[in-house]
Amino acid sequence: MTGIIFDIKHYAVNDGPGIRTTVFFKGCPLGCWWCHNPESRNAEIQTIKF
Repeated sequence: MTGIIFDIKHYAVNDGPGIRTTVFFKGCPLGCWWCHNPESRNAEIQTIKF
């Protein structure tokens, strides 16, 4: 199984009790209204130009 990592948050306190590291993947099909990263729903690799 493979996946594309969208973001890694260190010292996260919003996604449950305690301090943790949270890994967000691209391509979530659920579409929850409380989603913290709706921009990660697109499963395709995207590049950013600076």
